[in-house]
Amino acid sequence: MVVYHQMTMKFKPDVSPEQIAEVGDTIMGILSGVLGHDPVPFRPLGQAAYEASIFSTLGSPCSYLVIQVIETSLAMKDACIHSETNKPYIKSITGGKNLFVVPNKPGFTHTLLYEFETIEDCKFFIEKDVKHHEARRFRGRIEDAVLLHWSPDEF
Repeated sequence: MVVYHQMTMKFKPDVSPEQIAEVGDTIMGILSGVLGHDPVPFRPLGQAAYEASIFSTLGSPCSYLVIQVIETSLAMKDACIHSETNKPYIKSITGGKNLFVVPNKPGFTHTLLYEFETIEDCKFFIEKDVKHHEARRFRGRIEDAVLLHWSPDEF
């Protein structure tokens, strides 16, 4: 079984961009040492954009609502059509349930990861996609969410 560990960070206001880059470089160096190679050798910087959606639901994390949210989200890969190309534009969607909770951390239960070819496609998804806006009907049942838009290896 493959297990992903996604760490979402919020830096203190007094941390400079240089210090943030140092953290990123350190993490990438550690990964390179463990893997024995560049952790992202196949993707040029800035090529792809991702949206990570980390959320917790009100009530039981095994509820019917969670199934609805996940099924609706996964269906977006084919349902979301770009208005300019009239084609699906989400490259992939994956995610999963939190396997364990680290003490003293927020109780986020699930994560979804959307992959887009460009940041423009990600922006279209957020701002203009009709199917995405329809899916927001679940907002009232989501206790908390963190949305991140990022490109691999860019710190």
